[in-house]
Amino acid sequence: MTLKEQVKRAFEQTLPELIEGFEPREGQLAMALRVAEAIEQKKALIVEAGTGTGKTFAYLVPALLSGRRMLVSTATKALQHQLTEKDLPRILPLAPAGFRVVQLKGRDNYVCLKRLALAESNGELSAPVMAQVARIRSWLAQGGSGDRSDCTVVPEDAPVWRHVCAQAEFCQVSGCDEACRHARLREQAQTAELVVINHHLLAADMALQQAGAPGILPERDVYVIDEAHHLPAVVQQFLGVQWGSARLQQLLDDGLAAQAEEAADDGVLRRRLEAIAPVCDGLVSMLGSERRALAEVRDRVAPCWQSFETVLGELTAHLEQVHTRGELLAAVYQQARGLLDAASQWWAADDRHSVAWFEGGDRWFRAYVTPLDVSRSFSSWMESLGDGWIMTSATLQDSRGFEGFQRSLGLRDVETVAFDSPFDHARQGLIYHPHGLPDPNDPDYVRHCLRRVWPLLKASEGHALLLFSSYRAMHAAHEILRAHWSGTLLMQGELPKGELLQRFCTSHRPVLLGTASFWEGVDLPGDRLRLVMIDRIPFSAPNDPVLAAQEARLKEEGLNAFSLIQLPRATLSLRQGVGRLIRTTHDRGVLVLCDPRLTQRSYGAGILGSLPAFSFTRHQQQAVDFLLEMRRDLS
Repeated sequence: MTLKEQVKRAFEQTLPELIEGFEPREGQLAMALRVAEAIEQKKALIVEAGTGTGKTFAYLVPALLSGRRMLVSTATKALQHQLTEKDLPRILPLAPAGFRVVQLKGRDNYVCLKRLALAESNGELSAPVMAQVARIRSWLAQGGSGDRSDCTVVPEDAPVWRHVCAQAEFCQVSGCDEACRHARLREQAQTAELVVINHHLLAADMALQQAGAPGILPERDVYVIDEAHHLPAVVQQFLGVQWGSARLQQLLDDGLAAQAEEAADDGVLRRRLEAIAPVCDGLVSMLGSERRALAEVRDRVAPCWQSFETVLGELTAHLEQVHTRGELLAAVYQQARGLLDAASQWWAADDRHSVAWFEGGDRWFRAYVTPLDVSRSFSSWMESLGDGWIMTSATLQDSRGFEGFQRSLGLRDVETVAFDSPFDHARQGLIYHPHGLPDPNDPDYVRHCLRRVWPLLKASEGHALLLFSSYRAMHAAHEILRAHWSGTLLMQGELPKGELLQRFCTSHRPVLLGTASFWEGVDLPGDRLRLVMIDRIPFSAPNDPVLAAQEARLKEEGLNAFSLIQLPRATLSLRQGVGRLIRTTHDRGVLVLCDPRLTQRSYGAGILGSLPAFSFTRHQQQAVDFLLEMRRDLS
């Protein structure tokens, strides 16, 4: 029996027996058959699968049945957990006996027992941090996995984790034993049939191999990239250079602990470590709360940079002399060398293939060297690993099809296919595009948007997600609404994302305001979400230093950066935001698209044409009536 025949049998016979309520979907089966074909023929395939297609099973089932060793990469750790804890267990009976699945993350997600012991003896840590260190030790003693996302006694984003989790520099010099969670998982991944990772780990492995270092991931027969629309940005991030105040603080913390433990008599080392803080503060102050290209401020920052480089260079030189006194000092030496190298690359970066830039805020900064084009690097790495690649997402096409996505990763001569969502968008939803809105740059634009959506908010009794393309606009809307809305008003940043969504589902007349991270990954099926507003087309900020450098390079080549970069990115982001409204065949709701450029500019028609085929109106009362009818149906 061919793989395609096995897949067809699985969807039509086996899965309905395994999963209660499972019903074969036409698009899901069609996608699974195309994936099976690509696996059998060892070729690359790009698949856009509209919301509701069931793409996860459509790639997992043929992969499991194929008997090939595979790797699945997805966008976030949360999606990794969903795959390994929810989706895979339901279909693992399809796999051969003894089939093994390993979920693998970056090393900084796992407790390092040696760093934990170091933290326990670190007299520089505050009492609250030491209390969390003790809770982590107790958690491990009671059988805790060592994966910080599994820890229930300390929040996953607590600062304590940077003192106790594994670090590359420490791993290079420390002889880890079998109790090391990360080392054990990496070893298991070498022989497991399925390894589930995220894009950050995939790109980190690629960056290591590009630099001539050994990779961290096992070789596979099939590589599945889910949520593939995120991959170009992640690859761009990892093929560049990053450093900043957080890494400097980590160097200081680890260095002081190592000095106290292994070189207590070395007062010179302590003084050189303590010299880091003032020069770091000087850089923070000089760079300011901006997001700019280094070239724009180089002359202004130069004196501060020279002091910083001298201090870090002297520290690194001294650590080179004393690092053999112990493994902690050896790890700190590796940290210092890596930081000095990254910082030097940032300051020296001056070519048309990358841009050095920074962003800063109150008491922090981050510095980057970002490559402007990763297509050749990625495509050559992908070819070196073989041809069994499946890339999929609900949003890969813009108004020019797959061209933008393929160009970003250098994917030439790759098969592409799109499967429409099974939802009846024309019946289930309505796009309302208001008349008379001013240009989005109008200082009172947010107020005008809220005036158009206000009658709809009342008609839907809240249950609304208002999406903004900037924090400034979101906060302006919050200021206006909190004086008028009588229901529950929630805003991104007030609570962790999961808690906000939980409160949204359980509160009276809820309205939730969000920015970029709420444009996707928000799943509120049923009548909990009835109304989504998007304030404007999510074009990148015109002063973004990476975008500005890409535009300048394309202009030199006689190409149009707006049509090749800005428009495709904005279209995909808008499609993600639109996808929040209809999540199941039973959902209904109104989508308010406020930006007047959608109907006033020539590119607007292409953007609208890329969206699901909702009914469309410019009349406010029609949208209100749609929502009132929903309420009657629900009562």
